[in-house]
Amino acid sequence: MSIHSLRQGAGRALLALSMGLGLAALHTGCTKNDSSYTDPAPAISTFRVATTNAFAGDPLTNVSIPVGGTAWFRANFGVKDGSAVVTPGNIPVTSNVAFPIANITATTTYTLTVTSGSGRKLPPRPP
Repeated sequence: MSIHSLRQGAGRALLALSMGLGLAALHTGCTKNDSSYTDPAPAISTFRVATTNAFAGDPLTNVSIPVGGTAWFRANFGVKDGSAVVTPGNIPVTSNVAFPIANITATTTYTLTVTSGSGRKLPPRPP
């Protein structure tokens, strides 16, 4: 058997495998669950903290803020007919809108909680 025929055989096997995987992905992607459309679970994509509202570069999980300083937060989440708050302080949050927390005087962990209109909650998530 020549190298050329081995390559052709491998190419056909790879094509068959990729077509099979494509059909499997198509099949699983078309599954319908009506309850997930009427009451989807909330989802958090990101929750970031920074020293300015620019949020450039890598996401930070811890920042050093001088006593009395300000930290900026931005969360990206999806929720149907629900709400999101950051605690402590029960600060209402809008997805993808930066907001400051000023006059920070102690080491504090801020947590984002997203709740759907039907009361479904995600576990709280720190930045």
